[in-house]
Amino acid sequence: MGRVPGGFEERINKKLKNKRPMYCKHLIRVLLFILPFFVAGGCTKEDTSDCRTAVRLQLSYTHNKEGRDLFKEVATCGDILLYNGDGTLLERRAMTAQEYETATLQLMVPLEKASYTVVFWANLLTENYVLDSEATMQSMRMSLQHEQGQVSGVLPDLLHGVSSFATDGQRTPIEQTLSMRNLTNQVNVILEGAMSGTRAAGTAYSMQLTGSNGLYGWAADNFPGESLNYVPIYTPNIAGYDKALCGTFHTLHLWPGSDLRLMIFNGSSVLYDEPLVDLLMQSPDINTEDDLWRYSDYYLRFDSNMMLTAIKVLEWHDIDTEGGL
Repeated sequence: MGRVPGGFEERINKKLKNKRPMYCKHLIRVLLFILPFFVAGGCTKEDTSDCRTAVRLQLSYTHNKEGRDLFKEVATCGDILLYNGDGTLLERRAMTAQEYETATLQLMVPLEKASYTVVFWANLLTENYVLDSEATMQSMRMSLQHEQGQVSGVLPDLLHGVSSFATDGQRTPIEQTLSMRNLTNQVNVILEGAMSGTRAAGTAYSMQLTGSNGLYGWAADNFPGESLNYVPIYTPNIAGYDKALCGTFHTLHLWPGSDLRLMIFNGSSVLYDEPLVDLLMQSPDINTEDDLWRYSDYYLRFDSNMMLTAIKVLEWHDIDTEGGL
């Protein structure tokens, strides 16, 4: 067959040449995806001592008010803890850059049939959080850094998730999703009529949250701990409340029955003292414990007589609260 007339052959070759880089990139992605499953391929039927089972856990953080995966937007780092069936720690390491980019944890576990649990913490920064006694799942404790029982400043979003799986002893790869929840909250308190942080000339307002909110186990279940005082970040105003004193608290997870209390002071006099979660659950947006996991930003608005007038979770809702000054 002769040469294709009119330079048609040259044009075809040029197009094919231009497609090769894209094809190569696609091939590289495929190889990176399947590589972990062949790392254990060096073992043989006669000698299985070096055989391993590949495990891939897709990281997902959709349990939020937007209902979409925010893992890459929220997480900056991660700690992986791998436990065997009796809850003994086998490995602890940091999430790699590739695992972060792909939002996928890649693990290799022994060949024999067994069960495992992975506990994952994202943004477990040592300046804010302490993870200790992690040698077993049951003894693991995550707590807050504090100064003599006082917690202040911003807490980075702390994501947590657990994934359990079992291997079949046949090197069948494990692929599943590791779903996460957020253990941090932001509580904004607005005191209307408190110009420049004072209720009367020379008499300052102050706020605090007080309670045993700050100690959690391997499953992010709360444990009784020492009482902590959360001190807010005071701000001149929140949009729309330029004549109010506003304070923003950063806390760990809230749950029904929590003993964390909102207290407002005028000097040394207590003006307000109520359980925080009871206040939040007056909002129609908060009905269950799952709602307290899903939503993490809250607003409480008080009038100048210290009466709670509105709560915002998704949107503002007026509150008919008896009492006040």
